[in-house]
Amino acid sequence: MQKRRAWVASLKARGLIVLLALVVLMGLSGCDKHSLFQSIMNHERESAKLTVKTETLPYGKITYLTNSVTGSEPPIVMLHGFGGEKDNWNRFSKKLTDDYRVIIPDLPGHGESVQDPALNYGIEEQTKRLKQFLDALGVKKAHLVGNSMGGAIALRYAYLYPQAVSSLALFDGAGAEQTATEFQTYMKTTGKNPLLEIETAKDFQATMAKYVFVDPPYIPGFIINVLVEEKLKRRALEKKMFADIMADLDQMSILSSIKSPALILWGGQDKILHVDNAELLHIKLVGSHKEVIDGVGHCPMIEKPEVAREAYLRFLHEMVPQGKPVTM
Repeated sequence: MQKRRAWVASLKARGLIVLLALVVLMGLSGCDKHSLFQSIMNHERESAKLTVKTETLPYGKITYLTNSVTGSEPPIVMLHGFGGEKDNWNRFSKKLTDDYRVIIPDLPGHGESVQDPALNYGIEEQTKRLKQFLDALGVKKAHLVGNSMGGAIALRYAYLYPQAVSSLALFDGAGAEQTATEFQTYMKTTGKNPLLEIETAKDFQATMAKYVFVDPPYIPGFIINVLVEEKLKRRALEKKMFADIMADLDQMSILSSIKSPALILWGGQDKILHVDNAELLHIKLVGSHKEVIDGVGHCPMIEKPEVAREAYLRFLHEMVPQGKPVTM
């Protein structure tokens, strides 16, 4: 009984009671795992007041999440990391969607957006595609929030289009390396990327626990199965994307030119991009603000969404005071 109570308390802490109820109800109605997965994603989006939209551009379709807030400019644009997708930001977005216009794209090659192996997925090309996308939406200026690869894209965007950026927030952002991690050392010595070697649900769980999270969020087994299936389908494209990214990842030469207000937020136990990199970015981005969240890995917006959101709101309120009052 005591173990059961502890388990339920843990689920409540992660906000998953409703999701488990959905799993049960949808399971009783005979829905397959893909329908269950979609129902849970829909619930997560609705909870954050986000809806799915698409935009067709010369290079292909972009699928994105956004909210119904109007008159709140500039919007907050959130950029996921390599192998991620738009729903990585759902829980972080809660409360932000009450006061700010939010735009969260699946970057090309990811999620439900265009997946063309003929495209170049290097940082500069992805940055230019992001500009085309935001231009199509009529966004002249934005607050950029980027995790990992998304952070590198945000940096390049601020360098190429400085007048189009109100602020930068780099959540374990790639592009400036000071100290190598176990993950990076493994790749250099073996030539393999553990994120691209996942074959089974067991591999997925082990990789997430070893490299991505300190305390992995609970994910029902059938969702892991869906994620692994999709990952296997995309393996060739992901390998191509990763090679393109690595060829254009280093952003050190442009950092001194970036003048946008910047928040550098890092998981203290990030095993993919070392926390020392946060200090390097803090030194190079003059006037930037740095925060480290202890007990968190590579994706603070997933592992500790409330803590990451509060840090971001403080930054917007203190360093970018224009716009709506911030409610914590």
